[in-house]
Amino acid sequence: ITMLDASIAGLPATAHLALHERLLRLPEAYIVMGQPDSADVMLDRARVEMLLLADSTGWETVFDTASDERLMKLMERVATAGRPVTAFRIQLLREARGGHRGEALDTLSAFDPARVPEHTALVAYAVSASGQRVMLLVATRSGLRAVPLNISDSLAGQVAHLWMALAAGSDAPRDAASLSNQLLLPMLERLPRDITHLAFVPGGPLRALPFHV
Repeated sequence: ITMLDASIAGLPATAHLALHERLLRLPEAYIVMGQPDSADVMLDRARVEMLLLADSTGWETVFDTASDERLMKLMERVATAGRPVTAFRIQLLREARGGHRGEALDTLSAFDPARVPEHTALVAYAVSASGQRVMLLVATRSGLRAVPLNISDSLAGQVAHLWMALAAGSDAPRDAASLSNQLLLPMLERLPRDITHLAFVPGGPLRALPFHV
């Protein structure tokens, strides 16, 4: 097995990309067949291929919007089915596709809820390339949660509009309230009652959103 892994690691970048695309077909099939554990294994393997691809000298690739929407759709499906760990795996895979490495989250099985501060929820949003699909990812002492959010308009557009209004000196209460209703209320309804603090990990278009407002 070690020799095989070494051979795979030495493949050219195009081979890693092709293997990654093939591996992505399998999690969808395993979810349909009711084998989520097998889907997790394939997602982790697909992420490894992305990291190996990123290590290839001089290689850059950009995944189109449709490809990312497909992954987000799978995230919604597993979250609705009560598989938050699988949803987190998909988000790690999306980050790897974007060239990012999450060292602290590389092994989800090592996630220890006791490491989350008491009375605190760690909150992250996964936003599709189009801004039309948004997943809420939450970690508390009681475990992981993944919730699809219903976004009526482009989230990226709303964030940009609020950011420009604030930069122009407006407090933009209407835009802030609208985003709050979409991004916060669905989470508050699902949090344990002892949560008193939210720690946000902004990503994608949400990096521009001043959560303290």
